[in-house]
Amino acid sequence: MNLPTFYHQFSFLLRVPVDLVHQWLKMRSEKVVCRHWDLLTLNTLMEDSDDCLSAAIGVKIKYMEFVTRTTQNPMEQQRYLESFDMKLDVVFQNYLGYIRHWARTATEDQDVDVEWCEQVVNVLKSEWYRAKVHSTSVSRGEATAAQLFCNVAKDLINQIIRSYLTEKLDSAGRSLIEEDFDDEPQTMDSEEEESHS
Repeated sequence: MNLPTFYHQFSFLLRVPVDLVHQWLKMRSEKVVCRHWDLLTLNTLMEDSDDCLSAAIGVKIKYMEFVTRTTQNPMEQQRYLESFDMKLDVVFQNYLGYIRHWARTATEDQDVDVEWCEQVVNVLKSEWYRAKVHSTSVSRGEATAAQLFCNVAKDLINQIIRSYLTEKLDSAGRSLIEEDFDDEPQTMDSEEEESHS
């Protein structure tokens, strides 16, 4: 019938969500630098990065599904995602960096007890599951995420051990001081001496 093809219009419409999320990735790829992190800021950055990564990965998967179904050479269309993928990698690295800062900030100047350990471990577990999901769509994401969480776990264990040892040394020091006071000879005052004589 010699009808005109609508593929170019279809391709343009298909790229609109990719372009929108790409802009979001560009904004999130700018690393936030702060001298003194606080947990509220880090929680916000982690959540926003997670939302951005989820949206970007979802859009990328949908785009590739449509391209694979509608073109004879999907690899050619995949080149359109090169810049997108680079920004996706950067946002993922930033996300992992925020997790590391969160773990450090959460352990600074804290008394380590069971409740504290449970809270920190629960947050890190939740972030680990999210990072695992995102890492499959990022270049070398799984290895990078695994390495980061191993380092975070090592830091936490060191903090717990340091706090435990400090507490035990303090309590041992206090008990030694108390024993020294108990062992000191009792001195009699002058009235008691007179009554004894």
